[in-house]
Amino acid sequence: MAAVAVIEFAFSPASAAGLEALAYVGTYTSGESRGIYAFRFDDDTGRLTLLGLAASTEDPSYLAWDIAGAHLYAVNELPATRGSDGFVSAFARTPYDYRLRLLGKASTGGMGPCHLVVTRGGKLFAANFGSGSLAGFLLRPDGMLGERSFFIQFQGSGPDPKRQEAPHAHCVVADPSGRFVLVCDLGTDRVMVYRIGDKDAFAAPADPAFFTVSGGSGPRHLAFSRDASRIYVIAELKSTVSVFSWDSAAGRASLLQTVSTLPSDWVGTSTAAEVRLTPDGRFLYASNRGHDSIAMFPVLPDGRLGTVHTEPCGGRTPRFFTFDPSGQFMLCACQNSDSIRVFHRDTSTGLLAGVGEPVPIGKPVCILFAP
Repeated sequence: MAAVAVIEFAFSPASAAGLEALAYVGTYTSGESRGIYAFRFDDDTGRLTLLGLAASTEDPSYLAWDIAGAHLYAVNELPATRGSDGFVSAFARTPYDYRLRLLGKASTGGMGPCHLVVTRGGKLFAANFGSGSLAGFLLRPDGMLGERSFFIQFQGSGPDPKRQEAPHAHCVVADPSGRFVLVCDLGTDRVMVYRIGDKDAFAAPADPAFFTVSGGSGPRHLAFSRDASRIYVIAELKSTVSVFSWDSAAGRASLLQTVSTLPSDWVGTSTAAEVRLTPDGRFLYASNRGHDSIAMFPVLPDGRLGTVHTEPCGGRTPRFFTFDPSGQFMLCACQNSDSIRVFHRDTSTGLLAGVGEPVPIGKPVCILFAP
């Protein structure tokens, strides 16, 4: 990671309420990074400034807030070579400062946890990519992790012998109704659906228990439309986005459309990564690793996607991107160029324009704005 001047000062709620926001960045710590870093973001200029190391923790590859925004949770995606289970770590925010205080951690019961979500009922679900399983925890009122209350090991494989030799749970997302959590299993081309139960039941498979994408696609992440009537599933291996209708009462999905995230004339190796809708729901973006671009689609009135437009991401391996709270900027984590690229987003056309120079940070893999 390139040398960066670290500015140490108290970050107060007053400054966050103006033109500045606080963003936390999860990283892989195999290089120079040491954990979760804090940045100040100016949503007037798009300037991103490093504040410092918020928490020293190993491989915090995905981050999530609790519903109140008082506690931050991170999966610790330990390297497969360690041969040990990964963890979820719980942190408390420090008043008038960007630093995070470790409350504790708990084993996910599986290898390579890479994604997590906190539901409105105070439950935390974590997806274990390496071993293909889903773990669930009850959160205590003080933000601490309770005992692991739920665990399910997925079964099966897919047609790609190198990437789909076994289940690989890549994300877990709560539907907007709060009734279900959905899990993308890259290894089996399935999106698993679980109905969230009460405290004792925790969660149980819905009926049907899953829906599928085309064979060998490798579903990775998903996003819900604002009205929760559509699901957009990005498939890593075939670089596609599939649009599904969603019945939030029954927990059922039906395929409507599948489109490529790459230009029609692209010849090369590329895998898709992140997918997100803009806050106003008018555009959908997806990231391509290899092509190293951001794909943009207009969302049509029926929820289907229009013609793709791609822009260079300004770095290598755009593993993750998100929007700032104003919705005017996109921040893209370019994992293999050790940088974050900031783009201004034209809210009318959806087109992106780079802002300043890429901001150096070692192996960024997740960006989360403070509520």
